[in-house]
Amino acid sequence: MTASPGHFLRNFAFVGFAGLLIVTGCNVGNSVPGQQSPSDPTGAISVGISPKTGSVQVGMSFQFTATIQGDSANKGVVWSIAAATGCDCGTIDSTGKYLAPKTAHDAPGLSITATSVSDPTKSDTAVVFVTPAPTAVSVSPAVVSVVNNGVQQFKAVGVPFDAVPVVSWSVLGVGCAAEACGTVDAAGKYSAPATIPNPPQVKVTASSVADPSISGFSTVTIGNNVNNAKMSGQYAFLIAGYDGDGNAELAGSFTADGNGNISNGVGDYVFSSGIEQFTGLTFTGNYSVDADNRASMTIDISTSRGTSLFAQTFSLSLGSFSGGIASRGELIELDSDEIIATGVLAKQDPAAFSTAAVTGGYAFGFEGTAISGYPMTAAGRFTASNGSLMSGQVDVYGLGLAENGSGTVTAASSTPFTGVYEVDSNGHGTATLTFTGEDPGFSQFSFYVVSATELLFIETDLSCLVGEMCSSKAGISGAALQQSGGPFSASSFKGTSVFNLTTAGVGVANAGSVSVGQASFDGNDNVIETSEENNAGKISSGLTTNGTYTVDPDGLGRGVITLAGDPQPKPFYMVSPGKAFIVDLGSPEAGMFETQTAEPFSNASISESYMLGTLPWDFNWVFNPVAGILTADGAGNLLEATDRVAASGTGFTGSYSVDPNGRVTMTTDSGNGSPSSWVFYLVSPSKGVGIEVTPGAANSAIRVIEK
Repeated sequence: MTASPGHFLRNFAFVGFAGLLIVTGCNVGNSVPGQQSPSDPTGAISVGISPKTGSVQVGMSFQFTATIQGDSANKGVVWSIAAATGCDCGTIDSTGKYLAPKTAHDAPGLSITATSVSDPTKSDTAVVFVTPAPTAVSVSPAVVSVVNNGVQQFKAVGVPFDAVPVVSWSVLGVGCAAEACGTVDAAGKYSAPATIPNPPQVKVTASSVADPSISGFSTVTIGNNVNNAKMSGQYAFLIAGYDGDGNAELAGSFTADGNGNISNGVGDYVFSSGIEQFTGLTFTGNYSVDADNRASMTIDISTSRGTSLFAQTFSLSLGSFSGGIASRGELIELDSDEIIATGVLAKQDPAAFSTAAVTGGYAFGFEGTAISGYPMTAAGRFTASNGSLMSGQVDVYGLGLAENGSGTVTAASSTPFTGVYEVDSNGHGTATLTFTGEDPGFSQFSFYVVSATELLFIETDLSCLVGEMCSSKAGISGAALQQSGGPFSASSFKGTSVFNLTTAGVGVANAGSVSVGQASFDGNDNVIETSEENNAGKISSGLTTNGTYTVDPDGLGRGVITLAGDPQPKPFYMVSPGKAFIVDLGSPEAGMFETQTAEPFSNASISESYMLGTLPWDFNWVFNPVAGILTADGAGNLLEATDRVAASGTGFTGSYSVDPNGRVTMTTDSGNGSPSSWVFYLVSPSKGVGIEVTPGAANSAIRVIEK
């Protein structure tokens, strides 16, 4: 997709309009009076259009307004649209009411112009996006609790991805009728009743106006939700994905009060579609946790000056419980803001909220967008001590392209750097990197402390006012993990490690590839890899490749793997023996090795409940992210698995079989007549990584199951 400022504003600036904005048509020459302002004594005429950008579903209408100043003759404006000859652009009447055509014009949209009749040199232009009718509708958040007399804003989410559905809202309950169930207005704002019905659940439904048989709903629990106590304390998050025009990276932290309320939210957001970076944001919100540990979360984001900016809704799965409180989570965003993003949630340790607490060696893996707009991947390490970064090294793919995409993609190998960092009392840090070799194009970072052993990084390489838009096409993010078990040598890689690799696909046409597998290291420079790969829907199973590896003699953990038939060695940076971040200097491929434990495995190795999540899938938004709960019985049956696709709960059953080496074959069936096949590799009985191996299943991101 071509990036455009108008497309971004469609995504964010008008969230409060609940998906119904305004547009105009083409080949129109009407003289429209518009809204007349007092005559300008200088005689100068000016024209303005409101709103400046918007979205409308095919076949629907939207009202534009032209405001004219200085037109003493009151001759009004002529409406027109810039589009190709023969465009099915829709029409606009003399009042500025636009009727969209039956053909979608989503990106880059249509330009609408109002020109003064009295002075044709004076005009103003708006951008309109005509989106397709939905083939499916869901409601976000899908599950939520609302106290009696409380309110909750819902959003209607459409399929396909670029649909902005026009819907009617309704509410219905088993133990209530009419207003006793609460009310919902035309914008999706639900108001709970004063008296809690019995049972205390109602459904808030959004039905497509174009086809009322297409609908979705949210389950609302009225009153206090005891499950909300499962999220309590301060959490950091990092997610990455695609906003329809380019990559999006989002990082921040917030406090959950155990009662469904979010406060003290701070964050940094980078949208590499070309025009936006937001730093120093603040937000509040609410959340709701189900009995099965699925959850939903909605946040309302403001600038540091208190100006409302946009809202986001996430679906989560919670795990790693300690004292009944979740320490980790998998989350996705997939709502009408048109961001598809996936990532992690982690409970923070306040004992690490200081510059002095972040100390020692750290290895990191970053992915995102280079200044050229093409994929960038990086892996490296540094030593942190009292605000100084030393002994830094980084390997980067994604350099060399000009702004217009011309030239050759290049890489930088083992580039040294130093730097400085600081951490405030709320766990938010900043870091500046200074390179003594080839500059990879990034230096400024914000990071959020999970603990002294885990930091979540996001690039903020712009000098801009806090809370304001900035211009950039660059943005990378990822995690830094504290190193242990060094000094490192070839013997630090001995035994079996499970790996996952993602190769970014650029746009819709290039789906990229994902792979998972095992690497057997002999501790003496030799390695054998066995893997499964999904390359744009082409499945390769049981691939075996021999290779060699080396580890640098300085003991800091950098090494290189060279596989037979692969012309490009892959650098890695060790976190601990058998665990490392890895990057390819010949393609936008990156991933991780993790030490495998608890062999031999069996069906009994997978039992009880796991968080089900999706690793970020950069540069492609046509994929199916999940954040849910997978439950297995330890005997080869998936008793129940639920996920949140398009912010809507979906159930499936299935079966699995575990080989002694930890390779898991899995079949799932959601009841639609099309079972899916998967291969996972177990890191341990508590964690596995996998990919879909159904032939033709392109855009299949790496899935993670973890307790």
